[in-house]
Amino acid sequence: MPRGPQGQIKKKPRNKIRPSSKAPDSGQVKLAPSEQPLVAWPIVGCQINENWQQQGMASIWLLKQNPVWDDYTFAGFLVDVAGLGLKDAFVRPHVSRRYLTQAMTKMKEHGFEAGFGEPPTYGPCSHDLMRQLVFGSLLWANQHGFRTPSQVLATTEQVLGLAALDELLDLSVFGRDGKPFIVGPLENVARFLPMDNKGK
Repeated sequence: MPRGPQGQIKKKPRNKIRPSSKAPDSGQVKLAPSEQPLVAWPIVGCQINENWQQQGMASIWLLKQNPVWDDYTFAGFLVDVAGLGLKDAFVRPHVSRRYLTQAMTKMKEHGFEAGFGEPPTYGPCSHDLMRQLVFGSLLWANQHGFRTPSQVLATTEQVLGLAALDELLDLSVFGRDGKPFIVGPLENVARFLPMDNKGK
């Protein structure tokens, strides 16, 4: 066997496994999540309480599917149709496809929150109606001097983006007789009021 300068036996080099330069199959290519922002994910389910017009409060739940990964995000919007506009918005990332159905079942079993009375019945909500209520409520609030919390605005933009400049928003569904109708003690609505109106 060949030896080195100091008499040691040289070992035969092993064949190293080199990474293939062949491009992976297109069906296996996955983009990083950061390359697919939530706003770009398609909506695969949307529900709304069917009595939103009578109650003056719309509870909208939607499910968005990541177009690259097998992943879903659940989002919710609480719209005070009668008075203050968009009151709340939130997201629950990394949920299953069944999460929307499970959330609706839970609402029916336990009710929703003060102001809804009996547990509401939910039904399908069209994409157009969802945008009318969410973006229309922001315009309504702005026109009547109500403040939408910054976190709510940020979450809405994250999930739905911004309303298109040419998007027609029907504000006739908001308020009572064209005016805001606010129910509840001042401390519950104070954060939505302009600073100069607090305490009045």
